[in-house]
Amino acid sequence: MIRAEQAAQLEIRAIHKKYRDHGWEKVLGCSGTLRAVGAGVAFLNQGNGVISKTTLSELREAVVLKNHTSHLTDLDFDPTRCEVLPGGLAIVCALFEMLGIEQMQISNLALREGVMYDLLGRLRNDDARQHTVQSLIDHWSVDIEHAVRVQKSALEFYDQVLESWFDNESDYRSLLSWAALLHEVGLSIAHAKYHEHGAYLLQYSDLAGFSRSEQSNLGALVRWHRRKFDVMAMQNGSFQLSNKHMYRLCILLRLAVLLHRPRTDRQEMIVDLSACRETIDLKFSRSWLETHPLTRADLKQERRYLALAGFKLKITLDSK
Repeated sequence: MIRAEQAAQLEIRAIHKKYRDHGWEKVLGCSGTLRAVGAGVAFLNQGNGVISKTTLSELREAVVLKNHTSHLTDLDFDPTRCEVLPGGLAIVCALFEMLGIEQMQISNLALREGVMYDLLGRLRNDDARQHTVQSLIDHWSVDIEHAVRVQKSALEFYDQVLESWFDNESDYRSLLSWAALLHEVGLSIAHAKYHEHGAYLLQYSDLAGFSRSEQSNLGALVRWHRRKFDVMAMQNGSFQLSNKHMYRLCILLRLAVLLHRPRTDRQEMIVDLSACRETIDLKFSRSWLETHPLTRADLKQERRYLALAGFKLKITLDSK
């Protein structure tokens, strides 16, 4: 138990000073382990389950005296929790020690209620994810002017194919918008393979308001927004939406990034996009595309990338 507590203290050590300097008025415990510890404290002391340093120490001693985790039912612990209870208790003891907690009250609210509050915030146009995206933009010095240009085109494409590709399901629009704003977040790490760096940051950072599956979605869109489009590799992701829709969102982002590669305003560029299943049709003004040979070359390369992934990119020119 001592070794387990020390291991937990080593993990907490990196953040404990920040918490102690900030201070608090009240400490609430809401995880399943903390509720179990509170119940154990209440059982031993016939109290209300409030955990103090004294009652926690008494519970720790009672647990250590048991010869096997199966015997923890003697302390009124749920049999399904007994195997993990000692480890959780070691972490609680470490928290009390490192953070200097004197007393902790137990809350019946847990993560699911926190998720509900987050959703309520989104309904009130106070989406925590928007703040997180802005923080990432600021922290990683994203070129916001360029990102907004890409975002604008990506969302225009999305609206044009909403009915044919997404069955009028508009919930994916925010995901595409955030991916467009953050597609260059990895540039601050290294220019080479910046899309891979960005994907890693988005998938594994602690992003307030985003679920792990949402982060996986974001990371995948950023990872595959340029170069080879490997749908087989994308299939290994843990996505919140179907692979089919992930591929389609990725294609929209790829095209938006490609068309803004010069990193300048292209107000004269007018592009119409239509799609049906695995076929994408981009319609340009003939005069505009003929005066932008590098973009035309990029589109030819993109056609090859998409063909390898099972998609057909058609370039149509009007008479203007």
